[in-house]
Amino acid sequence: MNARQLLLLVGLTSTAYAQGRPPELERAQLAMSERHYDAALKALDALWKKPNLERDTVLTVFELRGLALASLGKADAADESFRALLALDPHRPLVGKYQGKAAGPIGSAAKWFEGSGAIEPAALPPGAQNGRVKQVGLQVKHDALQLARAARFHVRSETGTWKLTDVPLLNGAATLDVDGATVDWWAELLGERNSQLLFLASAGRPVHDVAPAPVVAVAPVAVTPAPSTDRPVEAPPPALSPTQGSQPAPVAGPSPVRTVGYVLLGTGVVAAALGVYFGVTSSSLRSGIMADLSAMRSTQTELYARDQRAIMNATIANALFIGAGVVGITGGVLWFVGHTEVQLAAGPGSVSVTGRF
Repeated sequence: MNARQLLLLVGLTSTAYAQGRPPELERAQLAMSERHYDAALKALDALWKKPNLERDTVLTVFELRGLALASLGKADAADESFRALLALDPHRPLVGKYQGKAAGPIGSAAKWFEGSGAIEPAALPPGAQNGRVKQVGLQVKHDALQLARAARFHVRSETGTWKLTDVPLLNGAATLDVDGATVDWWAELLGERNSQLLFLASAGRPVHDVAPAPVVAVAPVAVTPAPSTDRPVEAPPPALSPTQGSQPAPVAGPSPVRTVGYVLLGTGVVAAALGVYFGVTSSSLRSGIMADLSAMRSTQTELYARDQRAIMNATIANALFIGAGVVGITGGVLWFVGHTEVQLAAGPGSVSVTGRF
């Protein structure tokens, strides 16, 4: 390894001490900076045997393991480690970052990634019955290395509390039985020994599944034909003279103005509901920020990003509430004044239409 790579590893080691990472990772980074590659691999193997590793630790293990193996001349094994790293983090800056023996395996892994792509978890359509969500699930795409083993679902229904359940992957998919008119959920994609690989959605922005309205079956109505008769055909009634024109009959017709009023009222209700959703989401984000800030569980960068999302949700909620008020009032006025009464009168060779507002 050259001097530039040693400086990078020293920087990683300093960051690890500051963030309180596992001691095995700290030993591996220190051994790499001192070019003790066998000792680094030994520390990384010990760390990999531990359960419930966080995603950032998993990515660092793959990167350091690839560098150590490449430095020992084990190019094929280093290539596999770099492939796993790119499959989980396609934006990882590897090409051009390291030189020497690591450049070859990194280039090979990058070429492989161009054809295989990154692992991608995607939500499946919810299973529903009788107007309630009965099943949620996810599917894992492009997992050529078979890194994903299970999914950890975080589900929240009408009770408002998150429930955690681990489900093994079967043929690249995992499903979970639930029960609710609406269900919010997010998931962690897990690897060996429940190591954290990827996320699908989050607690702040979960997947929101809603059951479709049940379809009401309408039984067909049997039509009985009228019995035939042998009565003679009667002559049509005589035509009316102009003085004998039929009296106009009032016909109640739908008013376009009132229809627009209905639409605006409905739009106002939807906007108000969305405003409530964004307001509650903003409040939830701020509560989580205060809790993490008190417990010192997140970095300042993460807290700032979450605070920006909370501000954005609050702004959207205020805009929706104002829009809902304006649209709702306009719809109510149009509904009130939109009633009309239409009358039709037919005479010989003419039809008259009259109306009253």
